[in-house]
Amino acid sequence: MSDNLNAYSAMSGVVFLWAISWPLGRIVATGGLGANPIFAAFLRYLVAIPFLFLFMRIFGNSLKYPKKHTKAMIIFGILHVTLYNFFFLSSLRYTSSSDAVLILNAAIAVMSAVLASIVYDDEKLNRKRIFGLGITMVGVLIVFIASPNTDVENPLLGNLIILLAALVWSIYTVYSRDYYEEIKPLPFQFWTTIWGWLFLGIFAIFEVIIINDFSIDITTYGALLYLGVFGAAIPNTLFSKSINHIGPTRTSIIINLIPLMSIFASIILIGEEFSISYLYSFFLMMIGIYFVNK
Repeated sequence: MSDNLNAYSAMSGVVFLWAISWPLGRIVATGGLGANPIFAAFLRYLVAIPFLFLFMRIFGNSLKYPKKHTKAMIIFGILHVTLYNFFFLSSLRYTSSSDAVLILNAAIAVMSAVLASIVYDDEKLNRKRIFGLGITMVGVLIVFIASPNTDVENPLLGNLIILLAALVWSIYTVYSRDYYEEIKPLPFQFWTTIWGWLFLGIFAIFEVIIINDFSIDITTYGALLYLGVFGAAIPNTLFSKSINHIGPTRTSIIINLIPLMSIFASIILIGEEFSISYLYSFFLMMIGIYFVNK
């Protein structure tokens, strides 16, 4: 009972920390590093990796994993660190954090369900799940056409880019499922992060040379520090530990509260606009995701 209570408390912290990451990501993406999303992501994980290593040692996890999975770990690292962070920060340069988080959350639910139905025999779509997918997509459509945050550089482009982030995250989520049977969550997360960060570094060199247009002020430094420690290292560790106690289904239900929390965080921290359309969209998404998971 106490383990479950601790896990639920940890997940509440995860929701809070990840929710704040969205408006702070918007600060990074619209600041001096806006034209250099790969370099910004590289700096984020430069901060995060030492803390991930520290947490692994605190929780007594070994760094070892079956070497036969190295190729897969590299691919997963490129997906969930290199590509996801590139799309995440690129999207927030053009659209609001409120729009992006709503679209991402719903799109991952839809894309993961469809992809899993193709890959796994026990994840086939039935009428209830298809109904849920349809309702979720209506929620996404509302964000596209009725967002109050129109005073951004290019909302349509930003929303389309965040769909790419959802796609790579869905591929990572679905195909990594089997590997968790042989590799514990924290070592899996640590090594995929290392590989993804290394590829970020390679691409960041070319980005900085080609674009050569960036500056980092104290606000951007602070936002990057938060994204590295409180937006990646700590919540990812808590998330991995919580899954062991309350399972992926209950964990995912709690995670679905992040968009609503992020909207309020974006209003408070960076002054984004609020509209009742967000509540309609969130409500439809929750109904749709419920049927998808059911």
